[in-house]
Amino acid sequence: MIAAKSDFDAWYKEKHSHRILSWVYVLGDVTVKGTFEFRSYAMTVTTFQAMALLCFSGSGHNMTLRDICEQIHVDPATGKRVLHSLACGKYKVLTKTGNPRTINSSKDHFATERAFTSKLRRFAIQMSALDGEGKKKIDHDLQQQRCYNVDAM
Repeated sequence: MIAAKSDFDAWYKEKHSHRILSWVYVLGDVTVKGTFEFRSYAMTVTTFQAMALLCFSGSGHNMTLRDICEQIHVDPATGKRVLHSLACGKYKVLTKTGNPRTINSSKDHFATERAFTSKLRRFAIQMSALDGEGKKKIDHDLQQQRCYNVDAM
């Protein structure tokens, strides 16, 4: 993906020399074709999830949270959310060792779920929700912003 991104950057700078291109990786979504043992599926995922799935493309070996975070260049908190959505959500396209509901960064190993099946051929894998502490901070900041709107009326 890095090679394709740098090629597009070079083309864009050549075509539009007066414009600046900035990448916002969180806003996009990708349709990934996943071929498993029995069928192939079209999965709509976020760009971070697509990069994590790309780490497992063509390799059958296990990877740790730290390995995946290093390859996709994200912090461990974001890596946990990405892997939680792929291994512990409704559609479990990755398998993991340890507790099936939580991600333990020091002990868990992840691999592709070769026997994955679903009734749907096209589906979306949602990103995991924020943990309690992050959600509280966002709610607090949102409440502070709304406070000023109410005072202005």
